[in-house]
Amino acid sequence: MRKSWIVACLLPLLVGCATLGQGFRSDPFAAASERSLLVLVENTTQDDVRVEVRGPGDRHSIGVVSARSNRQVAVPWPEYQEIRFQIDPFVARQAIIMGGTAGPGDRVNLVVVTPFERSFVRR
Repeated sequence: MRKSWIVACLLPLLVGCATLGQGFRSDPFAAASERSLLVLVENTTQDDVRVEVRGPGDRHSIGVVSARSNRQVAVPWPEYQEIRFQIDPFVARQAIIMGGTAGPGDRVNLVVVTPFERSFVRR
């Protein structure tokens, strides 16, 4: 009887310790804007492009950004992690642009230029 009481008391402690190694997670009670990444895509080219935001294991479509236009989107982004952008032009090969590390509440600007491989991220 006493051993089962000890196990019942220690089990929640062990589970709590096991979750500490999972890295930083944002506050579940934070506003949606604090759990999102604000992405602004500036398409300076004469071609329409499809854009995706990628993190390790995450993929979020921004959609088609028309030629010489901008689009701003809030993307669910619960933790600090590497960010990449996939640019799929309808007239050329796709390009992957590295954007460094981003976290919830950050704002990231992707500037799409020609050639597409030279597109860049600005903060």
